[in-house]
Amino acid sequence: MPYPENSIPWWKKLYQLIPLKVMLVLVIWCTLVKEHYPFSHFPMYSKFKTTTYYVYLADKDNKPIPMLKVTGMLTSLLKKINDHELRRHKKQIGKRIADFSWEDRRGPGEATLQFVFKNMSSGAKQQVAPLRPIRLHHVNLQLIDGKIVETDKEIAREEDALAGLIRGQKGDQP
Repeated sequence: MPYPENSIPWWKKLYQLIPLKVMLVLVIWCTLVKEHYPFSHFPMYSKFKTTTYYVYLADKDNKPIPMLKVTGMLTSLLKKINDHELRRHKKQIGKRIADFSWEDRRGPGEATLQFVFKNMSSGAKQQVAPLRPIRLHHVNLQLIDGKIVETDKEIAREEDALAGLIRGQKGDQP
């Protein structure tokens, strides 16, 4: 119901003057629930793990390969595939992933390399050819006494990972 101009409550006049009404509601809501992004008090953001890892592809000289440029894949996909393979291997051997030895990581690493080669375009395979044999590296990052300690280990080699694929394709190079 419209109010006559002089009888509009002051708070409604103020609200009509604010151009970003949705933003105001959001700010009030965030204040009420004590959410002050990016300084959140929610548990998922309140504590960081002291360990993490990443994986990367290296060429025949053990130099990192620019994944997107050479293979057409993102490095985040490489890690997701490796995580998937690690979880599958975890079920087979009955160990926590955190307790895997470097040797335990070899099978999932080879499966990750197989995925890369199966899903590369023919153009990407041509770009990879001079860099072969390709290797998969696993790098652990640990926070120890306030310092980041990095441990880089080769966990899979192209020749081992593709031996089964090459036989399955009757000698056709992936």
